[in-house]
Amino acid sequence: MKLDFKGLLGRMFAPLVVPIIRPIARTVTEALLRSFLKTEPSHAKVLLVSGYPIIDVELETLVEKTDTPIDDELVAGVKDAFEVVADEAGVELENLDND
Repeated sequence: MKLDFKGLLGRMFAPLVVPIIRPIARTVTEALLRSFLKTEPSHAKVLLVSGYPIIDVELETLVEKTDTPIDDELVAGVKDAFEVVADEAGVELENLDND
């Protein structure tokens, strides 16, 4: 089933879902990254450093072109998680798009 966010269902559904997408994405991503840091610290740090630019530049640019705020919030939640966990791990993330 494809959801049409421009139609009636989308106008009713999106406002209910949008506020919870970012916190859920952040919580789940933080848990996964922290677990990875515990089991494979060096690999997790590489993931943080190499994965962050993809989120910060590519995914943020991609979701800006879509009509629904749901994907914007999902990407923002994942980005938040990367930033929080990197800070906790003492990993510096490069801000390539200066936002």
